[in-house]
Amino acid sequence: MDALVYAALKSFNSQFAYEKMFRPKDIYSEGCFPAIATIAKQAGLSKGTVVTSLKRLEAANFITVTRFGKKRIANHYWFPDLDNCFTIPFKLFMAEDLTASEKAMLICIRQFYIGVELACMFTEVISQIARHLGLSYKTVYTQYISLVEKGYVIDKVELYKKDYQKRTIQLSDKLNWIFLAEPEIDYSTFVLELK
Repeated sequence: MDALVYAALKSFNSQFAYEKMFRPKDIYSEGCFPAIATIAKQAGLSKGTVVTSLKRLEAANFITVTRFGKKRIANHYWFPDLDNCFTIPFKLFMAEDLTASEKAMLICIRQFYIGVELACMFTEVISQIARHLGLSYKTVYTQYISLVEKGYVIDKVELYKKDYQKRTIQLSDKLNWIFLAEPEIDYSTFVLELK
């Protein structure tokens, strides 16, 4: 659930809004200020679960929190630069067919899918993911099968050359997990035609 809370919190990050509006950066132009109830609503979790997760995320140095000590003033959340990050599609939070546990599992298993096709690096998916995440096989299996049934994960076995089976395991395109950098525009050669 901590991964889901982190993703929900990060979705409120205001840094890009300030850069797009060409405002000078100040101490409050980075990070975000959502209330606990707002984070809970975005993640689909209770406020108590969010508070507990935020404490764990802060203790693990995934976030830095500035508390203002006044009621009705939201905390300021900062995000240290992390080496291994990937982008979470915002549509994940709006997926009504997923439970909070399934959303959290989808975020956690995303790290095991690589390449443009988002193919899984493991053939024994569930046991390897469970081992790497430190979860029980049953926990991962339950969520994984549910994600396959709902079409978020593709897991199929095909017969290949009579007796050999080929297993294809990838994330579906139900959510857009691939974010390509926008190409830079060379304005020195930019021509505007008026008709």
